[in-house]
Amino acid sequence: MSFDLSGWKPGCEQAKHLAGSFRIAGIAFFAAVAGPDVHAILSDKGVDLVINLTVGLCLLEWAGFEVIGYMILGKGGC
Repeated sequence: MSFDLSGWKPGCEQAKHLAGSFRIAGIAFFAAVAGPDVHAILSDKGVDLVINLTVGLCLLEWAGFEVIGYMILGKGGC
């Protein structure tokens, strides 16, 4: 099974909806995984390297979902 999307030509509306879904998924993942750790950082509870690493990696993941969303918008010609 192959997932080659080079021939995929979405319309602008389809690209907008799919890009929005990717962006929401990135925010939801960040909130679910790193939310409690961000709260611990903001409230100055015992913060260690693992918490900072988790938040940093989740920020990178969120940025990745944002980039994918913008790539989809570009593919749709919006």
